[in-house]
Amino acid sequence: RIGSAAKNMRINETKFLGILAQDADAVYVGLLQKLQTEFGDSKIQIGVTGVTLVKGKMLSISVYTPAVGENSSSEALATTQDIVRKTIAANGG
Repeated sequence: RIGSAAKNMRINETKFLGILAQDADAVYVGLLQKLQTEFGDSKIQIGVTGVTLVKGKMLSISVYTPAVGENSSSEALATTQDIVRKTIAANGG
Protein backbone atom coordinates (compact mmCIF):
# COMPACT_ATOMS: atom_id res chain seq x y z
CA ARG A 1 0.00 0.00 0.00
CA ILE A 2 2.75 2.45 0.84
CA GLY A 3 4.52 2.35 -2.52
CA SER A 4 1.56 3.32 -4.67
CA ALA A 5 0.16 5.81 -2.16
CA ALA A 6 3.51 7.58 -1.69
CA LYS A 7 4.05 8.30 -5.38
CA ASN A 8 3.87 11.98 -6.28
CA MET A 9 3.16 13.12 -2.71
CA ARG A 10 3.97 16.76 -1.94
CA ILE A 11 5.59 18.07 1.26
CA ASN A 12 3.01 18.29 4.10
CA GLU A 13 0.53 16.18 2.16
CA THR A 14 -1.43 13.46 3.95
CA LYS A 15 -3.00 10.46 2.21
CA PHE A 16 -5.63 8.32 3.91
CA LEU A 17 -4.92 4.58 3.50
CA GLY A 18 -8.34 3.51 4.73
CA ILE A 19 -9.19 0.76 7.17
CA LEU A 20 -6.16 -1.48 7.62
CA ALA A 21 -7.74 -3.99 10.00
CA GLN A 22 -10.55 -4.66 12.41
CA ASP A 23 -10.53 -7.09 15.30
CA ALA A 24 -12.47 -7.70 18.52
CA ASP A 25 -10.62 -4.82 20.19
CA ALA A 26 -10.68 -1.98 17.66
CA VAL A 27 -10.78 -0.72 14.10
CA TYR A 28 -7.46 0.49 12.68
CA VAL A 29 -6.99 3.17 10.02
CA GLY A 30 -3.80 4.29 8.32
CA LEU A 31 -2.36 7.39 6.73
CA LEU A 32 0.84 8.54 5.05
CA GLN A 33 2.44 11.93 5.52
CA LYS A 34 5.28 13.48 3.57
CA LEU A 35 7.30 15.79 5.78
CA GLN A 36 10.41 17.91 5.47
CA THR A 37 13.09 17.63 8.15
CA GLU A 38 14.91 20.59 9.64
CA PHE A 39 17.80 19.67 7.30
CA GLY A 40 15.60 19.94 4.19
CA ASP A 41 15.27 16.20 3.56
CA SER A 42 11.85 14.82 2.75
CA LYS A 43 10.59 11.81 4.69
CA ILE A 44 7.41 9.77 4.55
CA GLN A 45 5.88 8.52 7.77
CA ILE A 46 3.01 6.17 8.33
CA GLY A 47 0.42 6.63 11.03
CA VAL A 48 -1.92 3.95 12.33
CA THR A 49 -4.78 4.83 14.65
CA GLY A 50 -6.76 2.26 16.60
CA VAL A 51 -10.22 3.36 17.73
CA THR A 52 -11.79 1.40 20.59
CA LEU A 53 -14.09 1.64 23.59
CA VAL A 54 -12.74 1.49 27.14
CA LYS A 55 -15.35 1.54 29.91
CA GLY A 56 -17.86 3.10 27.54
CA LYS A 57 -15.51 5.88 26.43
CA MET A 58 -14.16 6.16 22.89
CA LEU A 59 -10.38 6.09 22.80
CA SER A 60 -8.00 6.54 19.87
CA ILE A 61 -4.39 5.44 20.01
CA SER A 62 -2.01 6.52 17.25
CA VAL A 63 1.44 5.27 16.31
CA TYR A 64 3.67 7.13 13.82
CA THR A 65 6.84 5.70 12.34
CA PRO A 66 9.06 6.34 9.31
CA ALA A 67 7.92 4.48 6.21
CA VAL A 68 11.14 2.68 5.32
CA GLY A 69 9.87 -0.34 3.45
CA GLU A 70 6.87 -2.31 2.31
CA ASN A 71 6.50 -3.84 5.80
CA SER A 72 6.23 -0.46 7.54
CA SER A 73 2.42 -0.44 7.53
CA SER A 74 2.10 -4.00 8.87
CA GLU A 75 4.72 -3.31 11.57
CA ALA A 76 2.97 -0.08 12.63
CA LEU A 77 -0.36 -1.93 12.63
CA ALA A 78 1.02 -4.73 14.84
CA THR A 79 2.50 -2.18 17.27
CA THR A 80 -0.80 -0.28 17.45
CA GLN A 81 -2.78 -3.48 18.01
CA ASP A 82 -0.44 -4.45 20.85
CA ILE A 83 -0.78 -1.03 22.52
CA VAL A 84 -4.59 -1.14 22.17
CA ARG A 85 -4.74 -4.62 23.77
CA LYS A 86 -2.47 -3.53 26.65
CA THR A 87 -4.45 -0.32 27.20
CA ILE A 88 -7.76 -2.21 27.35
CA ALA A 89 -6.27 -4.78 29.77
CA ALA A 90 -4.73 -2.08 31.99
CA ASN A 91 -8.10 -0.38 32.29
CA GLY A 92 -10.13 -3.41 33.26
CA GLY A 93 -11.38 -4.26 29.77
